[in-house]
Amino acid sequence: MKRHRGFTLIELMVVVAIISLLTSIIFAGLNEARAKARDTKRISDIKALQIALELRFSDTQSYPTAPSSGGYKSNHSGCPWQNFACDDNGLRTALVPKYIGDLPLDPVNDMGHYYRYEKIVCGGKATYIVAVKKFETNPNIVNPNTCNFGTSYIYDWASGGSE
Repeated sequence: MKRHRGFTLIELMVVVAIISLLTSIIFAGLNEARAKARDTKRISDIKALQIALELRFSDTQSYPTAPSSGGYKSNHSGCPWQNFACDDNGLRTALVPKYIGDLPLDPVNDMGHYYRYEKIVCGGKATYIVAVKKFETNPNIVNPNTCNFGTSYIYDWASGGSE
């Protein structure tokens, strides 16, 4: 009687199924790690921008003025840090290169993921916010202070200062 060595088709299919399952679990973990890394970069970018704003304030005793059409936001459409009229010269001129190497952009940088800077008057004081529009892993909305910024200012993370 001949004895055949090797694996049966069922055994091979079970092994392939197990390998596929393990691979999908690993890739899901990698995607979550990438999203967390992008969120960490977002906070780092905003803190760097806030430091640049504070350095400028210590030199000039004022924060950069935002245009009347709204604040500046990073944007994917070829005009980063636009003021909704595709003009980033105000914020860029005020901060780059003396206070920060370049204005940061969101790692995803699309219509749902961006940063925003705005200077407004709140309680008689000039106040600014720098904010992250959307986190990927832990969206906790934070109001930067007691001013009511309205519904257009719902951000996942915000920080600011006042003159």
